[in-house]
Amino acid sequence: MIEDNFKGWRRIICPFNEFFPRGDWQPDSADKNANLDFPIKSFQFEPRPESKGGVYFDDLELTRK
Repeated sequence: MIEDNFKGWRRIICPFNEFFPRGDWQPDSADKNANLDFPIKSFQFEPRPESKGGVYFDDLELTRK
């Protein structure tokens, strides 16, 4: 989870080992096995319910360390 308490652009790095499947909802086509199954076909960023305003992404990339 990221606290959105800033204005302007910010670089945010999300380590892949911190990604997780949602426990409260999965699409009907998902395996629903609580694992990240490969290939990963989609992902989403979801604002918290109390969020206001907009979030813009300039660049997303998946890299190896």
